[in-house]
Amino acid sequence: MTSSSFLPVELLPIDSLLQKHRAWATQLVNELQQYTAWLLTKKTDADCLRRADALQQQLSRFIGDRFRIVMVGEFGRGKTELLNALLGDTYLARLFPTRVGRTTMCAVEVFEEPNIGPYLKLLPTETRGDNQPLSFYRQRPQAWFQTQLNPDDVDNMRQALREVTRTREVPNAQAHELGFNLEFLEASISQPGYVHIPAWRHALVNIKHPFLAAGLAFIDTPGINAPGVEADLAAAVLPEADAVLYLLSAETGVSASDYQLWSQKIAPASTQYHTGLFALLNKIDILESDEEPIVESVQRLIRISAQQLALAPAHIVPLSARHALKALQEKNETRLRRSGFNWFKEKMVPAVILERETLLYNQVIYSALQDIERDKQQTQQHIKTSLSELALLTQQQQQANEHYLRAQRSTFEQQRHVEQRLQLWQQFNQVMQHNISRTKDLTNAARFESHLTRAHSVLGITPNMTSVVSAISVMISGVRLDLRRLRSDLESWPAQAEQIWQQLMQLSPTFSDLGLDDLLTQLGQIERRYTIDLPLRQRHTEPQEWFKREFVPELHQLYQQFDKRLNQWETEAVTPLNDLITDEQTQLRAQYQATNSLQEQIAQRTLQISHLQEQQPALEDDLRFLQHIQINIEHALKPS
Repeated sequence: MTSSSFLPVELLPIDSLLQKHRAWATQLVNELQQYTAWLLTKKTDADCLRRADALQQQLSRFIGDRFRIVMVGEFGRGKTELLNALLGDTYLARLFPTRVGRTTMCAVEVFEEPNIGPYLKLLPTETRGDNQPLSFYRQRPQAWFQTQLNPDDVDNMRQALREVTRTREVPNAQAHELGFNLEFLEASISQPGYVHIPAWRHALVNIKHPFLAAGLAFIDTPGINAPGVEADLAAAVLPEADAVLYLLSAETGVSASDYQLWSQKIAPASTQYHTGLFALLNKIDILESDEEPIVESVQRLIRISAQQLALAPAHIVPLSARHALKALQEKNETRLRRSGFNWFKEKMVPAVILERETLLYNQVIYSALQDIERDKQQTQQHIKTSLSELALLTQQQQQANEHYLRAQRSTFEQQRHVEQRLQLWQQFNQVMQHNISRTKDLTNAARFESHLTRAHSVLGITPNMTSVVSAISVMISGVRLDLRRLRSDLESWPAQAEQIWQQLMQLSPTFSDLGLDDLLTQLGQIERRYTIDLPLRQRHTEPQEWFKREFVPELHQLYQQFDKRLNQWETEAVTPLNDLITDEQTQLRAQYQATNSLQEQIAQRTLQISHLQEQQPALEDDLRFLQHIQINIEHALKPS
């Protein structure tokens, strides 16, 4: 956008121009403030927070009911005389004192505050020692000295306003503590070790004038190189300026000190605070000469000054503030026209507003529009990505639901299958464990001891051969009866085991023989050896010792053989089935876990889908908001 986009079609009165500018700036600022609020709530990364903070600070520069024009320059350049000329058509007098050299000792801010009578407020220089900025004291009326001004008595006003030039004497040490450079201060004549310092730090002047009523405010500053005032100028006055009028002398043009002040203070402040810059070539009456027409002299000086200050020639304005004030006092239109002041009054404010709006666009709005466009594109991409992700998740969720239903049905079927098999196994195992327990009751140590107890009762107190044979017969008869009962009980075991194996394992097993017939045969052999062949054994040992050391251990060995065979048969017939059922239960638990994991994945994906669905309206609202802000800003930027 070029600056011509802001140029009014017709030349409007100053109050209309300022009103139009304020409405324009207010609309843009309001829109951009909404954008910064959106940034702070929607964006969390450091870059966005930094951008929002920077934009808010920039926008604060364009909010206010006054349009501040600051007059800056070295002392003696005619700043105060220009202020007097600006107010001269109303008061027809030099309101603020001027003389050769430095007059204004503190910044003087002139404005009109509606519904409040004219006044002069002065902030004491001592406040510099508190290390507080001017903005701090603007909020504290009690820190200022106030004097009411009488607009009907111009001489009275002039006398009151002379206060801005007043100095007072303080010890050198105090001046140094307040930040003044002693080398640049006037020494006291009456008090050695004392110097003159400005009595006031800042002045606020509320008076009536059409310019001021329209919303303009003029700030007259001490010579910018005046010792001790640079801090407030850089920290408070220049940051609040909507435009800076840099006064030069037409006699010298841009001097070395002018250029130094411009390059080190004025131009950097303009870049930082987006302030319009204009250079005023004051005192053009000095250029009047018989040898060279004044117009050519002025035009040449404008070209040179524009080049030196890197300003557009249109921003270099020639005038004579002294002649303008005299012309206003004398009501001399010819002299007023020759002073250049009419052009200044009629064109300066529109030019300042135009420059201000151009800077606002170039340095704030353009960048903000780029950010808004980038955020809009990112939001559009976010919506597109979110919709794609939502579609993908929805498809995955549908597939996962189908997979989960299949897995759930499979798990339920597997559960019924395992439960049926478990029931068969539990029934078989219960019967077998009962049988094995009963079998072991017939072959355990207690059973053998019961047979041995009966045998001992037959042996008597003094065993002989006859009682030993009888004891052997008693034991063998008892053992034979147990083995025959066992053989009867065990006849059904192989068939039962084979049946359950076929049901659970789908195969016909081969089990070890429990060998009860073999054990009965061995029992018969033992019986013959210890009864029929007894006379042969009698020769060697006593019957009781022989019974205890040979017969009983050999008979007990039959029990051990059976117990070993029974344990082996149980391992072959029962243990594999138990392991099979345990494995199937483990697999079922794993299947349950897999199904539950699917369910958890579905639940998590449901949350993701819900989040994306809930996020979508907010994203669309963000997009509509950014489009709305963008349209409103672009509409405000169109020429009216």
